[in-house]
Amino acid sequence: MFLAKEKATGRDVAIKCISLNAQNRPLLATEIQLMKQCRHPNVVEYIDSYIVDKGKTLWLAMELMAGGCLTDILEQYEYVKLTEPQIALVCRETLRGLAYMHSMYRIHRDIKSDNILLSAQGAIKLGMFNMLS
Repeated sequence: MFLAKEKATGRDVAIKCISLNAQNRPLLATEIQLMKQCRHPNVVEYIDSYIVDKGKTLWLAMELMAGGCLTDILEQYEYVKLTEPQIALVCRETLRGLAYMHSMYRIHRDIKSDNILLSAQGAIKLGMFNMLS
């Protein structure tokens, strides 16, 4: 992951770089089409994608989730213990993102704490971009 600045808005965005090959190109094209259709407060925003390095690499631009993933918080359990209301909030916001995806007849296929992301402002969103590694 890399940090970049969107020219049009000046906001910080995340860039994920993915190596392209003959096997993953069709899957990536399908996944990108699905991501373009997902617009919900509990799903990380897809911004754009770019093919670089003479077609060898795909750059995915997406909303920056500067708070990191839920895994990072859970790994700090010795120092940071989530309260029951905090756990309930994470569950509710994750389920809202899933309900939206299911309403579009989409399945996430990779629900785990690595794909539950937090913004710097505390928003909780479902990430789909780890599926594209």
